[in-house]
Amino acid sequence: MRFLCITFFIIFLIADSLDLRGAPSWIYQKDKLYGAVGSAYIVDSDVSGAIIEASASARAKIAYQIAINSKEINPNTQEELEEKICKIIEGSRSDKMWITKDGKTLYAWVEISDDMINKVHQLFEDKGERGE
Repeated sequence: MRFLCITFFIIFLIADSLDLRGAPSWIYQKDKLYGAVGSAYIVDSDVSGAIIEASASARAKIAYQIAINSKEINPNTQEELEEKICKIIEGSRSDKMWITKDGKTLYAWVEISDDMINKVHQLFEDKGERGE
């Protein structure tokens, strides 16, 4: 019980310091294999730039998740694999967005489409056929 109280207190402190009070539940959810939360600071009221940056951050997280969950991952080729996955998923869009109450940070949830998932799977199949 004490651990639970301490955990909630820490979450409250972090949320308070980041001004995440009132944030939607998807901000707190764990990144999934095909979906992730990205964030970006809003500089000079440039919300569109923050959307682009937050979405790119989320896509990079997705690519990383896919690469490290690959059974054939080779540490020497992980970065190259992440870059290939990023190319496949670069057209994905932010499904959800939220701006902190202070207006300084934008959060975006990106989930890749089934078509993109199929292309990623094809990348691994092609890689396996070539014996890489």
